[in-house]
Amino acid sequence: MKKKLITGLLTVVACFTVASTSLASSPVITNTGNHTSETSNIVSPHSSSKWVEQYVTYNKLHYPNSSDVPSTYYYDDDPYYGYITLISLVTRTTETDQFWIAKYQGFIYNW
Repeated sequence: MKKKLITGLLTVVACFTVASTSLASSPVITNTGNHTSETSNIVSPHSSSKWVEQYVTYNKLHYPNSSDVPSTYYYDDDPYYGYITLISLVTRTTETDQFWIAKYQGFIYNW
């Protein structure tokens, strides 16, 4: 009985160890004209959904007020896709530019 219990517990620990290292991901940074994006992923345990976090930089020349920044962001990571919600918005200024850094988060789904 004890041997089966210990074997079962070791199997569970091994599964968690393998899953935690295989699901890790690094941020991806992309630059497309008016905004720059940084992406990091947290994989959910449910196979048809995935938690994502997206940072988008908007130039204040094109988005002068905070209300001009979109409150949702369409995220597509084939086969997962969907709209994620604006979580935070901060302003940054350089010598030549002013811009917004928007943080979006949410689940995307494999429909």
